[in-house]
Amino acid sequence: GKVRYIGSSSFSGSQIVEAQWASRDRNLERFITEQPPYSILVRGIEEDVLATVQRYGMGTLVYSPLAGGWLSGRWRKDAVGKPTSAARPGVRFDMSLPENQRKLDIVEELASLAEANGMTLIEM
Repeated sequence: GKVRYIGSSSFSGSQIVEAQWASRDRNLERFITEQPPYSILVRGIEEDVLATVQRYGMGTLVYSPLAGGWLSGRWRKDAVGKPTSAARPGVRFDMSLPENQRKLDIVEELASLAEANGMTLIEM
């Protein structure tokens, strides 16, 4: 097969700009898509990436809409326990960390909102 289009993944806005300039200056094919992580918990692309891809006429193909498992419904205050074998070890789900407690608080609020509307967290 042939590669018809190329894109970047998890680039910052400034990296996208540099890649576009490098493509232009070296007469190379340019990236036409950016693939960033994006969810209701991970919204960093709203700061500069979305405006940058729009400026350069690129598309956006997001990944990790469940925030690496946080929005799956598995991680709830009343269900937090021993991680499943599928959970990655380390700090990702270490509930003693303040940033993870914050995520858990957000998940609880979202789950309540979903339940009030007759949905599961994943459906929302």
